[in-house]
Amino acid sequence: PPPPVFRKVLRQEKLEVRQTFGLSLAADRLAALKRDEGEMAAQDKTVVDTLDAKNRLEEFIYATRDSLNGGRLSAHVQPAVKESLLLQLEEAENWLYGDGEDAERTVYVNKLDEFKRAAEPVDKIAREYDNFPAAITALRRAAQNAKDFAATRKAAYDHVTPEERAMVVSEAAQAIAWADAAEAKVKASVRTEMP
Repeated sequence: PPPPVFRKVLRQEKLEVRQTFGLSLAADRLAALKRDEGEMAAQDKTVVDTLDAKNRLEEFIYATRDSLNGGRLSAHVQPAVKESLLLQLEEAENWLYGDGEDAERTVYVNKLDEFKRAAEPVDKIAREYDNFPAAITALRRAAQNAKDFAATRKAAYDHVTPEERAMVVSEAAQAIAWADAAEAKVKASVRTEMP
């Protein structure tokens, strides 16, 4: 005999679902908790921002002190200015670990701005001296390139007249002469004043 054929019988019934207890908070309680969470996040951000401002001030104090004592700024600061800046930095460091331990963020930011303004003249002089050699080298290179261009006889530059070429050579020579004079002036200048 052939094997019996079984049919699948699907029976569907509608089930009624009733919630007997709540797993969520009441809307007003949920709103109050979200508000509290926002306030705590704002407090955390304030604490982090305050610590960051304090760290930036501390970093500036140490970096500037090191730079004044044998570092990048030491050759460009007059002794009286150096002593004044070092005294201010020492007082700020003492304040930072004393009364300033729990100061507000704005106090740290204001003190950092004050010290940056005090050190800016010396830093500006140091930047000028630091950048001067590269600037003179670039000027000489540009002047030499201009002279090389004036000496070029390529067909692509036939439209440049001999008078224009002579003017380029003259301007390049003046630029090189100015660079030589400026370099001599800077070498002879006092490192604590603008070149």
